[in-house]
Amino acid sequence: MNKYLYSIIVAALVIAAGFTSCEGDEVDNDDDNKFKTVSVGAQNGEIIAGEPREVTFPVTVTNIANGWYAATVNNLPYGVFVADRVLIDGGNGTLTLDCGYITTPDIYTTLTLTLNGATSGAFTMTINPNPLGDGSEENPWKVATVDDFLKIDDAYGWTLNAHYIQTADIDLAGIPNQKPIGTFSRPFNGSYDGAGFAIINLKIESAETEITGTGLFGVIGESVKNLALINPCVSGIGEFTGILAGGNYGVIENCYILNGEVYGEFSVGGLVGFNSMVGIIINCYLDCRETHGINRVGGIVGENMGIVQNSYVTGGELKGESEVGGVTGFTNRYGEIANCVALFANFKIPAGLNTNVGRIAGVIETGSQISNNYARTDMTLPDGYILFLSANQTDGANVDAANFNGANSGVWWSETAKFPSDAWSLAANRLPHLKGMNHAQNPTVK
Repeated sequence: MNKYLYSIIVAALVIAAGFTSCEGDEVDNDDDNKFKTVSVGAQNGEIIAGEPREVTFPVTVTNIANGWYAATVNNLPYGVFVADRVLIDGGNGTLTLDCGYITTPDIYTTLTLTLNGATSGAFTMTINPNPLGDGSEENPWKVATVDDFLKIDDAYGWTLNAHYIQTADIDLAGIPNQKPIGTFSRPFNGSYDGAGFAIINLKIESAETEITGTGLFGVIGESVKNLALINPCVSGIGEFTGILAGGNYGVIENCYILNGEVYGEFSVGGLVGFNSMVGIIINCYLDCRETHGINRVGGIVGENMGIVQNSYVTGGELKGESEVGGVTGFTNRYGEIANCVALFANFKIPAGLNTNVGRIAGVIETGSQISNNYARTDMTLPDGYILFLSANQTDGANVDAANFNGANSGVWWSETAKFPSDAWSLAANRLPHLKGMNHAQNPTVK
């Protein structure tokens, strides 16, 4: 949470306010005013940016009657203002400053309070840098807790255009229905670096029927990288549902999902529902127990118009009615799928609906670039399905169990699929039960 520390050092000086006459005429209130004094007591206050907060300071007066008085504070920093008049009662009162969103740290200023003709001695205010960052690319917001995470798009400065870095695992088990970050009309145009940490137990059950995008990020417009999602469950209605994002117009790299579930209707993917013409997905790893949709359902991407490279998907069941594929459900003529591997255990397609199904892609339009993709030999396909085996076509080339789940996996993976395995390395280094496994090995592969 963004914090600014206000250290108020008060010199409680007593200032006598005197007045002079004009052309010899005496001012009626001269005798009343010259003995009035006001001082501000020492006070420390802590301000959290993005959460408007009032800070109060005790005021002591002499010869000022009880009542409400307008207060003037000179040299207030930007974003700080006097919240109300001061009520004097028995020589004491309270000065209230309202501290809203402040962007500039390292401010040191000298203040004075003027109240009913009397001015206090000088006191100083210091605004220290925020230890959680400022949202810039050079100093991104640091996300370490659930409260931090929930601030994104819900607090001053923690905007959809800011930059973020995760600094600890975050367990969302206490959040029954997380709101996606960004929509098609308001995409996440900042950057999010998971730094190898995980978001655990994400749960989204969207009832939206309009095109908003359902996933941890509703729509990515810039970049998300180095992020793990463990035990996520995402359910969407309508179009564009994925565990990481409903839609992608940016770059997703080095992300992985373990023990995932995703349920949707149209354009449903284990990672992303819709990957646009400018979307790039690279070096990602997915283990999804269930990926269910109706149309354009893919193990990694439901509907692909962009680039999917060097990525790996395994899991239990891939279910849909049409345009269903291990990597993408549908890839149009501008799309690319390269160096990917699909190791789903089985496709679940209703009887008689076994058209537009492929181990790599359900539909690949002419003009798309499909190269060097592989799928497990023993994948269960619909009855009557005819394989069209080729590393550059909808079904990809065969990879048998000895290669994807055995002693040869490291050699085969590096020399044949040419997958750099950045995401796998992240997963293996983060999770003890994966350490020591070769590139393409996975405990859920049967």
